[in-house]
Amino acid sequence: MLKSKWMTKTITFDQPQHHITSHINHLTFQFTTSSAIVMELKDLAPLLLKKERANGDIDVSLLTHILRNGKLANERRKQLVALIEQHPVLSDRDMMFRNHTERYEFGLKKVWHFVQFLKDQHITDQKELEIMYAALGEPLCIDVHLSMFIPTLENQGT
Repeated sequence: MLKSKWMTKTITFDQPQHHITSHINHLTFQFTTSSAIVMELKDLAPLLLKKERANGDIDVSLLTHILRNGKLANERRKQLVALIEQHPVLSDRDMMFRNHTERYEFGLKKVWHFVQFLKDQHITDQKELEIMYAALGEPLCIDVHLSMFIPTLENQGT
């Protein structure tokens, strides 16, 4: 026997299958047309976040500084990200909308600009390089070089 608070009838399993289906369809229709407000998750999430943030007692700026290794490091990260966002080539994130040839050519162009940018800004610190690379928003064609070739030379070279 199947019964819920929304059902007005009790469905037994000895009834033919089409009766059970019709009762479930009727139940679904009643539930969706009831006076309950149906809200999608994408609309509900910002409201829930706003409510939780209003009730929270956490200092957001303090937490940000803790998570970003201090106030000075966070400010430097913001400066580096802003530099990438202002660059005409490095800020372009439309690789998905290019065909294979265009991706290849623009990828080479982006790598060249990235290396030149690092030289012009005198960025040699590994952490800053990682921040700048993450700010690009998409991988470059030198990923294998950066992740495998250079570390191999650094660790196994004499």
